Amino acid sequence: MPFEGFPLPRLADCRIAFACERYEVREIGHRHQALVFGLVKAIFVDDSAVSSGPQGRARVRADRVDPIGRLGGGEYVTFGTIIDIPRPD
Repeated sequence: MPFEGFPLPRLADCRIAFACERYEVREIGHRHQALVFGLVKAIFVDDSAVSSGPQGRARVRADRVDPIGRLGGGEYVTFGTIIDIPRPD
C-alpha cells in the first residue's frame, strides 16, 4: 500500500514499517555478502501497536507487534516471552 511521503509502498499487514534511503553498502567476507546501511526517512506505526506510557508519551507495545526475525536459510525465530527491565534513574 502507499507509504505517505515516500515513493515506495509498504506491506499492508505490517504494524511497523521504516521508509529508508540507501546510505552505504559495504562488502564483507569472501562470499559476496554485504552490509547495507540505511537512513530512516519516515516511520509508520499502526495505532493498534501504540499506547500512552506513564508520562503521556507514545509507547510501542511489543505484545501487539508479534515480531519475527530471520536466522538464515529457511529458519526464523519469534521472540517469545516479553520481559520489562526498568531503566535506572
